[in-house]
Amino acid sequence: MIIEDMRKLSNSVLNILLACGLLFVFGGFLLFVYALENNHEHFFKFWPFFIMISGIIITYCSVTLFHKTHLLFVGIMLALSGCFSIFVARDITSLGLKELWPVFVFLAAISLVCSCIYRFRRARPNYIVPAVAMVLLGCIFFLFSLDIVKMSFVSFMVIAGPFLLFFSGIGVVVFYFVQSSHKELVVPEEEADNDE
Repeated sequence: MIIEDMRKLSNSVLNILLACGLLFVFGGFLLFVYALENNHEHFFKFWPFFIMISGIIITYCSVTLFHKTHLLFVGIMLALSGCFSIFVARDITSLGLKELWPVFVFLAAISLVCSCIYRFRRARPNYIVPAVAMVLLGCIFFLFSLDIVKMSFVSFMVIAGPFLLFFSGIGVVVFYFVQSSHKELVVPEEEADNDE
């Protein structure tokens, strides 16, 4: 019954509902951060808020106006990055951005998966494989940012870089052959160009 009533709503009403929902999420997040803040004097450190607001606006526009997956990815990534940066700027954790910067790689993976599910209504290998690679890369970065591995990241890349490049190339070649033998995994060119 509710689903049938929702089908009767016009697109403009649904867009307004989406905008209101996103504003409520944003307002609730601000109130939550404000409630956690002990020193209200320096509450507004503006740059994370600008990042988050721009991400919300881009996400809204990509869903309602442009229907572009890459814009949705950028919007979700900016919104999540802004939220995370607010938590870091408010010193909610004992760790700073110097230690927690690999979280941005995880956020990129989450944004990629969300874009995939929005576009295809299901998970697709050509989105999930890069997202998994980003998660693995983020885990490797965390080993260095949290000083679990005492070697510097530059020294590690000098030693392990050629091997990573070699095995990444093998992975890309294998992925190519898997996709070419399973045509249902390949996105048609007109669909990739339209991106709607």
